Amino acid sequence: MKNKLNIHIPARPALWILRLGLPIIVIEGIAILISYLNDRKADVLLANDLWSTALSDFLTAVIVAVGLAFFADAIDADIQKRKR
Repeated sequence: MKNKLNIHIPARPALWILRLGLPIIVIEGIAILISYLNDRKADVLLANDLWSTALSDFLTAVIVAVGLAFFADAIDADIQKRKR
């Protein structure tokens, strides 16, 4: 007997959230990094102070996108369970 891997594939709404949200977040991250590196050339301490809030906003956006995908997947699984 072979053990089958039980891999959960997210539902279609969760995949749409990730497909739309994550590229936007990556573009935002690249813009933050470029701006931070430009400001860091002038003053390291000021750049660290200014861009620390942008980094926390970036991490929050990642967490919200992944959380919304989990939530959408849970809602879709509940709907599918109720249909049966």
